[in-house]
Amino acid sequence: GSFTQDVFIVSSGKVIVAIIGFLFVPILSRIYSPEAYGNFSLYSAFVAFFVPLFTFSFPSAFVVAKNDNLFYKLFSLSTILLLLSTAITFLIVLLLGDYIISVFNLAYETSILWLIPAGILINGFFNQLTSWNVRRKQFALSSSVAIGHNLLIRIFNLLIGILGRNISYGLIFGN
Repeated sequence: GSFTQDVFIVSSGKVIVAIIGFLFVPILSRIYSPEAYGNFSLYSAFVAFFVPLFTFSFPSAFVVAKNDNLFYKLFSLSTILLLLSTAITFLIVLLLGDYIISVFNLAYETSILWLIPAGILINGFFNQLTSWNVRRKQFALSSSVAIGHNLLIRIFNLLIGILGRNISYGLIFGN
C-alpha cells in the first residue's frame, strides 16, 4: 500500500489496542489488589529495561539492513544475545535471588524474580518478530497481531483474576 495507507493501518491498530486497554481497566482494577499492580509494575520495569539491553536493540536495525543476508545475521546475533542474556539472568536469579528479594523488600510468596527471565525472553522474541514484520512491510499483520495479543492479554488477566482468588501474579501471567 501507499505510505498513507500504511500509516493509517499502524495508527488504527495502536488506537484499537489503546481502546481495548481502556475498556478493561475498570474491570481489572476491581479484581486485582494494589499489591498485584505493584508487582506488575516492578516486573514490567525490569522487562522493559532489560529487553533492549539484552538484544543490543538490534531489532531496530532489522528495518534498515541493506540486504536479507545482513538482516539474517542481525536476527541471529540478536537471538543469540537474547538467549545468552536470559540464561545469565536466570542464573543471577538462582544465585542471588535471596539478596535481590531483600534489597527490594519482596515477600517470597509475591516474588516476581522467576518470571523476569521468561518475560525477557518472550518479549525479546516478540520485539524481534514485530521488527521482522515491519521490515517485510507487513503492517496489517503487525497491527492484527498487536490487537489480538492485547485482547488475549486482557482476557487472560480477567480469567486469572476471576478464577484465582487473591492471586497477585495474575497481571504478570496474563502478560
